[in-house]
Amino acid sequence: MTNQTNIKTLEDARAEAALQATKAEEDIAFRVFFNQNPEYRCDANKSIFRHFHGNETITLDSLEESFPFVKDRLAIKGQSRIEQESLYAEEERREEFSAMSTDELRKIAYQERGEEPLPDSITSESIREESPERLRFLVRKYGLKMVNLRLAGRK
Repeated sequence: MTNQTNIKTLEDARAEAALQATKAEEDIAFRVFFNQNPEYRCDANKSIFRHFHGNETITLDSLEESFPFVKDRLAIKGQSRIEQESLYAEEERREEFSAMSTDELRKIAYQERGEEPLPDSITSESIREESPERLRFLVRKYGLKMVNLRLAGRK
């Protein structure tokens, strides 16, 4: 063997040792993270974190910092992917609703129940003055409950 071959072999051994040390540090970081968050412990989630971090060395701090960004892609033990997606959709919808006004929320509730809200232009006084035919039309279109609520002075 020549000196250059010995040097190359020594460099390869050092690089391999550094790689093994990095891998051991990452394994420890994953172990601690998954002990803190056992519902996310699986190889698929490790892959998601590794993909997110690319060539960076993964530490416990980097896992905790990246968690909010990858959380919606992580598998949760004991839940199917469909259950997870419906939970995330529910959370998003809840956030969306919290930003809406009461009138907007009321309109959505009516739509989900298949009812159409009475326009603001139809007041309790105007309902009392309607013809029987027009009153029947309002009841068919908006529902008896909506007409009665408006008659009682509620929206």
